[in-house]
Amino acid sequence: MAARLSQPIKEKALTEQAAFFRLMSLASELCGTYGRDPTNPARGDCAWGVDPLCTALELKQSLAEVSGARGVRQARRAAGLVTPGSASPAESLLAMAMSLPASLGGVPFPAFQHNKALSWPQDINGLTKHRTMTPDFYWPQHSVALEYDGARHAEEDRVWEDHRRQQDYTTCGISLLCAQAEDLKSAGAIERLMRIVALQLATQEKAGFLQEVEAALLKPGSSAARATLISQLLPPNCSKTEGESQHS
Repeated sequence: MAARLSQPIKEKALTEQAAFFRLMSLASELCGTYGRDPTNPARGDCAWGVDPLCTALELKQSLAEVSGARGVRQARRAAGLVTPGSASPAESLLAMAMSLPASLGGVPFPAFQHNKALSWPQDINGLTKHRTMTPDFYWPQHSVALEYDGARHAEEDRVWEDHRRQQDYTTCGISLLCAQAEDLKSAGAIERLMRIVALQLATQEKAGFLQEVEAALLKPGSSAARATLISQLLPPNCSKTEGESQHS
């Protein structure tokens, strides 16, 4: 794919940054649990809950064995930056926004767990509605979770389920932040969400953390990079209608 993308770059049909984000999108899909239509990834349907085709380490190792191929340098770069475990293109977008270098539109957030099951504290048995929870993003040292759900919850049972999840997180001392499609609709919307997340993380971070985040958000060209990221990561049919955060 990296080799194929060199042609539209040459023809000025695609910028180098957009091509790299498209490559990152593929890497996230290979290491994630969703799959886009290979014949029409931009507008085709998505499959949800599939097994990852490889781990991030396997992807890096396979590319390390390739030499002399056109595009391999960019492919290795993408593999080195991918965050595995995304369950949707929207999660991949969020993962990149919270881990990529500022020059690529990212912010300097601490490392997070991505779609990994939590262990509830032993002393709250009987108080939670779910035996466990798997937040989209979790910072264990900060007790902060972020969940994305692109669906609008109007049904009574879904509203009640959201309420129970919120209660469970609160019971376990975890601050839960929720994001929806509106929070990813533009660079400005993502920047607002990043500032909200940063405020929650700041209590456990060193002095100056918020200033570092703000500097990354205001870095020249970073807002344009986020807009490009959205254009390449969020095909129209791939809003996360499939998924709720995993719980039982």
